[in-house]
Amino acid sequence: MFSTAAIFPLVYTYSTKMFGKISDKISVRIDKKCAGLSGTSRRQSIFKVHSKLRSENEEAYEPQVVSIGPYHRDKPKLKRMEQYKLMYLNVLLHRRGESSAKKYVEAMAELQQQAKSSYAEEINLEAVDFVEMLCLDGCFVIEFLRKLCQPELYNENDPIFQMSWLISATKKDLILFENQLPFIVLQKLFDMTKSQDEEKKLNDLAILGLSSLMPGSYPGQSSHSTIPAGYKAVHLLDLMHKNLTASFSNTLTDPNHGETFGLLCGHFNPFKKKY
Repeated sequence: MFSTAAIFPLVYTYSTKMFGKISDKISVRIDKKCAGLSGTSRRQSIFKVHSKLRSENEEAYEPQVVSIGPYHRDKPKLKRMEQYKLMYLNVLLHRRGESSAKKYVEAMAELQQQAKSSYAEEINLEAVDFVEMLCLDGCFVIEFLRKLCQPELYNENDPIFQMSWLISATKKDLILFENQLPFIVLQKLFDMTKSQDEEKKLNDLAILGLSSLMPGSYPGQSSHSTIPAGYKAVHLLDLMHKNLTASFSNTLTDPNHGETFGLLCGHFNPFKKKY
């Protein structure tokens, strides 16, 4: 009859061998999964709103008139603006004395992999559709921002600028969380289509055109870029957020805005009696 002391080593040895086989299988499985990952980690910057947040007020996260980027592409209520995108591109080409969008398409084709890697969700678009989207959406955004800041660029036949509510709705859609293009796309198209006498940078153009939408308007808030030099925005919403926080920070640290500081911090009472 075996003693307890003799059995335990046998059980331990058997268990170790069995787990060794299992661990080999697990290791192989994990190694295969790791091998399927891309060699370099990508910086995702354009996400979808979490379902819990969306359920609270779904309309707040949905574009009302225009789809920018892939997340809301092809939604029926946004179809009309697709025609306006073509019209804006055509006007841009005519203004520049160009007859084809070929060079812009080629530029977007070169950026497509970098642009696609910016989206956190899987993009189920063929390469030709994705590149076309980058070109049309990007040129539309750039031209719309230019028209906001340079009224001489739009005419009485412009379908968007004929209606003030449509201007406002389009501006709001451009800074929606899910309705973004990578900023590298916008910057590339802006640089390619910039006229010789156009002095504003893209950052200033966007901030001037969209700053009225930013929450918490306060004394000292700037309608031009207060973003630190060297900062690289990842999309329009990021740019506007950074400018808002930078402008707010500058106001708080400005000794000439002591009263503003008190107002912002809740310590300034305009109704307090002065003796």
